Amino acid sequence: MPVISTDSKSNRLLRDPFSLINSLEDAVLLLDRKYVVVFINRKGEEFFGKGHREIVGRKLREIFPDTGSILKLAGKAIKELRSFSAKDVEAKINGVSKVDFQISPFFLEDRCEGIML
Repeated sequence: MPVISTDSKSNRLLRDPFSLINSLEDAVLLLDRKYVVVFINRKGEEFFGKGHREIVGRKLREIFPDTGSILKLAGKAIKELRSFSAKDVEAKINGVSKVDFQISPFFLEDRCEGIML
């Protein structure tokens, strides 16, 4: 079992996981089972060149038009409850033409609620 610190600073970090996710150097999107973006971190906003208000609540296909291979893997991740990754996927986003990504199912109370991209 992991050891969790009991000091107040550590407890504050555990209560605010979004701050930790926003500190990552990779773009992170959380999508529900219908592929609607429910969260994007700061690096994701930079990557897409849009703020979270322009992204959250929209379907992945709306912000990431060439999503065929990503949507296939997303569906597979939800169905098989496992992670997938891909490299050099064609994408025309904010001046980037190819992307690497990883898709993992995310769970709330033992139920798959969507994917993390």
